[in-house]
Amino acid sequence: MGGKSSRTKGHSFEREVARLFRTIYPGAKRGYQSRDGGKAAADVEGTPYHIECKRYRKITSRIIRDAFDQVRDSGDSRPPLVVVKEDHGSVFVYTDPQVSYTVTDFLCGSYMGHLG
Repeated sequence: MGGKSSRTKGHSFEREVARLFRTIYPGAKRGYQSRDGGKAAADVEGTPYHIECKRYRKITSRIIRDAFDQVRDSGDSRPPLVVVKEDHGSVFVYTDPQVSYTVTDFLCGSYMGHLG
């Protein structure tokens, strides 16, 4: 999958993640990024986190590390979260490149004490 269909799949996942986070953060909504090289906005805004969403056929550790690098390079001081989903898979939230939770566990607070 490439081009427009990949963007559509990614935007759809960003809306799904915003909807999930809205259960805890009512102001959660899909962020809008410019494609002109401007400051990188989070994929989901309205939370205390900088959320990057990644949806691929197969999620690799490289994709996760690159997403954390993307947050770091954005200059955003909020704690980073990388939310991922493989095609036909479950949604996972990474609080660190090596630490993940199901989205349900994260939103229910199972992660408390693990964020820096």
